[in-house]
Amino acid sequence: MLLTKSCFNPALLRSDLRRCWPLFAGYTFLWFLILPLRMWNGVAADLQASHPEDARRVALEIIGNATTAAIWIHLIFGIVLAMALFSYLSSARGTYGMHSFPASRGCQFRTHVLSCVGCVAVSNVLICLLSAQSGGTHWGASLSWLVFSLVTFLLFFSLGIFCCMLCGWLPAMAVAYGAVNCVAIFCRILAGAMCSIFYPSYNDTVLSMGRNHIVAWLTPVLRLHQDLYEMYKDGSGPLLSASAWKSLLVYGIGALVLLVAGALLYRIRRSEASGDTLSFRPLRPVVRWAVGLLGGLGLGLVLTGMLNCTYNTPALLACIGQGKDAARAALAHSCFNLSGSLLAAVLLPWFVRLVEFISPKGPELEVISRQIANAHTAFNVCCALLWLPFLPWMVRLVCALVPEKEKK
Repeated sequence: MLLTKSCFNPALLRSDLRRCWPLFAGYTFLWFLILPLRMWNGVAADLQASHPEDARRVALEIIGNATTAAIWIHLIFGIVLAMALFSYLSSARGTYGMHSFPASRGCQFRTHVLSCVGCVAVSNVLICLLSAQSGGTHWGASLSWLVFSLVTFLLFFSLGIFCCMLCGWLPAMAVAYGAVNCVAIFCRILAGAMCSIFYPSYNDTVLSMGRNHIVAWLTPVLRLHQDLYEMYKDGSGPLLSASAWKSLLVYGIGALVLLVAGALLYRIRRSEASGDTLSFRPLRPVVRWAVGLLGGLGLGLVLTGMLNCTYNTPALLACIGQGKDAARAALAHSCFNLSGSLLAAVLLPWFVRLVEFISPKGPELEVISRQIANAHTAFNVCCALLWLPFLPWMVRLVCALVPEKEKK
C-alpha cells in the first residue's frame, strides 16, 4: 500500500480525537474547577472594589496552588493520555491494523503527538483566558502558570510515550512509567541505607540533598517542587524564579529528546512485540537483573529494619545450624514480636496513654527511664495475653512453615 508522506494524517487525527475526547474533556473540566471557578468565587467584584490588595493576594494564592497542582495532574495525565493514544501497541490485531494504515510510522507518531499536545495547549490557553475574566488576575502569574503547565505536561507526556515504546503490554507501560519517575530517588535511598549500615558516622539523607543534586534532576517531581518551594519562600509567589525557568528549560529540552527517542523506537519497533512485557529483547535481561537487585536489596533492608526494631535478629541467627525445634522457636518469637509491633503501631496513642498512666508523674527527664521500662514490660505482657488464646494456631503456623521431613 502506498504510504503518504506528510507531517500528520487528518483521518488519523480525527480518529485520535474521537477516541480520546473524554480524556481531553475531563482534563479541561478538572482545570476549570481548580483555576477559573475558584477565581470567580474567590475574587468577587465587590472584593476588588473594596479591597483590591486582598483580591490580588487571593488571586495570586489561587494561581500558586494551581501551579503546584500542575505537577501532579500532568504526572497522571501524561501516562494516561500516552497509554490511550498508543494502546493499540498492546494488541497484535491493533498493531497490524495501524501499521497497515496508508501513512508512514513517522507520520502516525507525529499525528498522535500533535493531537494530544494540541488539545492540551488549547485547553490550557482557554483556562488561562477564563481565569482572567475575574478581573483580579495578575497576567505575569497567569502566563507563568501557562508556561509551567505546558512544559510539565510535555515532559511527562513524552516520558509516558517513551515507556509505551519500550513495553508491549498496557500494565507494563504504567509500571515502567512509575519506575522511571522513582528509580533515581529509590537508588539514592538504598545507597544511603547501605552506607549507614557500613559507616556509622554517615548522616547524609535524601532530605539534605540540594536542588542541583543529580538525583533531584532525575526526579522531576522533586526538583519542580523544590523550585516552587523556594519561590514561595522568597516571597515571589507564583512568578517563576530564575531557578524555575532553568528547570523548565532543561526539562523542555529533555522532553524534546524523549520525543525524538520515542519516534525512533516507534520506527524500529517490531509488530510481533505486541503483548510482550518488553518490546526489545536486549532490554529483558537488563530489566530482570535491575528489578532483582533493587527489589531484593530494598526488601532485604525493610525486613532487616523490621527485625532489628523487634529484636528478632539474634533469635533468627541463633537458630542457624540447629534443629527444627530451634527454628520453630525463633519463628514463633518473630511472629510474636512482629504482630505485637504492628498492633502497637496501630494503637500507639492509646499505648502511650497506658504507659503514662502506669508510670510515676514528674519532670520528663526524671521519669523517662521508668516510662521506657514500663513500655517494654507492658508491650510484652499485652502481647502474651493477646497470643495466649491463639497458641494452638501459632503452633500449627510454625509447624507448617518448618515441617518435618517425610520418612522414607
